Amino acid sequence: MLVVDDDEPILRVLSYWVIRLGYSARTADSADAAVVALEHGDIAVALCDIRMPGKDGIWLADQIRERFASVPVVLVADLDEFDTSFTLRPGVVGYVTKPFGQEAISGAIRTALQWRQRTPAEQAGATDSRFDLVERWEPPSQP
Repeated sequence: MLVVDDDEPILRVLSYWVIRLGYSARTADSADAAVVALEHGDIAVALCDIRMPGKDGIWLADQIRERFASVPVVLVADLDEFDTSFTLRPGVVGYVTKPFGQEAISGAIRTALQWRQRTPAEQAGATDSRFDLVERWEPPSQP
């Protein structure tokens, strides 16, 4: 898994959760650093913050789709900055809004890994099957 966020505390928490879920985690604090990480290794899923200085998470999602098409992207954003149209971008399979919990991250990773198992035609949206995977993950409400 690749975790991309310019906010160091969030980067540490996300990577810690990814590791606790049983995956390896690489981190990048910018979109440019994420591209370098993608070039140098096999990445199963990219968790990308949308708002970062310089090139943002949307730019990164587009780069991933163009250059690393098999890597699904889960966008991470503040609720007030998120536009659901971001999820219509090819390769973006889900999103999580801040504040979020480990359960939300786990669900988004599961969705992304399911997307990886689909055929390239399904991944490209040729059958519109990718839209059933895009959803906002929220922890269950407490009674």
